[in-house]
Amino acid sequence: MLIFLAFASLSLGFPIDFEKIDSTVHENTSAHVSSPISVSEPLASKSQQFIGLEKDADKLQSAKVGKILQNDCQIDVGANEICTTVDAALATSCSESIYAIELKDQIHVESLVVNKKSVILIKGQDDNSQPRTVWKASEQAASLYTIQLQQEIITLQYIDFVYAMTTESNPVSTPTSSIIYLHTLQEIYSEITIEHCNFIGLGNGLGSQQTNSMLRSEGGQRVIVNDCSFSSANVVNSPIQATDYFQFSVSNCNFTDINSIGASGAIEISGGRSDHFSIAIQSNIFDNCVGSLYGAISVIASNQDTEESVSISFNQITNCTGSVTGGIYLEYDQFGTTDLGMNTFNGNILSLTLQNDDQGQDAHIYKISRGYVGSDSI
Repeated sequence: MLIFLAFASLSLGFPIDFEKIDSTVHENTSAHVSSPISVSEPLASKSQQFIGLEKDADKLQSAKVGKILQNDCQIDVGANEICTTVDAALATSCSESIYAIELKDQIHVESLVVNKKSVILIKGQDDNSQPRTVWKASEQAASLYTIQLQQEIITLQYIDFVYAMTTESNPVSTPTSSIIYLHTLQEIYSEITIEHCNFIGLGNGLGSQQTNSMLRSEGGQRVIVNDCSFSSANVVNSPIQATDYFQFSVSNCNFTDINSIGASGAIEISGGRSDHFSIAIQSNIFDNCVGSLYGAISVIASNQDTEESVSISFNQITNCTGSVTGGIYLEYDQFGTTDLGMNTFNGNILSLTLQNDDQGQDAHIYKISRGYVGSDSI
């Protein structure tokens, strides 16, 4: 069954009630559109505010990348270059601490820790006639992360991130914790943008080598992922995890063939910083993602703040499985703006039938202030 889920932008000082949804069935397709909702403020203005926020953030990031291209230290990294590692390139003195680094080799091996106040662009090969740059951790010994970031603004482009098996007597997959880890302990928050990158596991079939998360952020200012893929993985934790951020955005990405012991089969988001944050998960494809609780997406935010914004829209979720829902799980207290528009669902199932009539295979919405009676499933 293919389901189209369309909601207007909602000002959520009132409950969502899926029981009021009208349903029109055409052969094997059901189209669900929410009933008109009365609010104290115009819906258009709320939606426009959110869209404006996203566009302003995109302009800001474009300006930063433009600054990199205009005022950078441009450094090539490779076996035949002066700098053979990114770490060596970042040790080079640049007047404004702005680096544009290009990986010249088809395979780049390095476990990188960056802890300096700087603006960094790391770019792989983007020539369509050449293989994409592959970045992996060293096989000689296990490392926690391939890239660990602490207080910088970094953009990663055109890189395939992969796991490797160590050559030790008891081989393990490396990195053992996460491919990319963004962790901020100071008031100087890190920002990361990942574009046109692929994150590839070691297979998701029976007996495939288990790995850990692919992208994990704790305390990042902004986490932006565009036009990337996450695939073929048997993971301990959800492929993408984020908490304590100001802005989180994943758009135009593919999540395919992922089995997760963690809560979600693709994206697992906890609340952002208490004063203000925004979440945008838009125009992604989720296919054959399995999580212990949620098949594709989970967003849990207990903060009460009318300035917060969440948009989970225009996603395609197919053949995903979780014990609570195969699709989208949203648990919240209050958001200023919520958009759950135009998501499509097909073939999602519950791994455990916890509800009557198999409700919840596509989405499960839980409003904390309403108690359990506020839980809506479709």
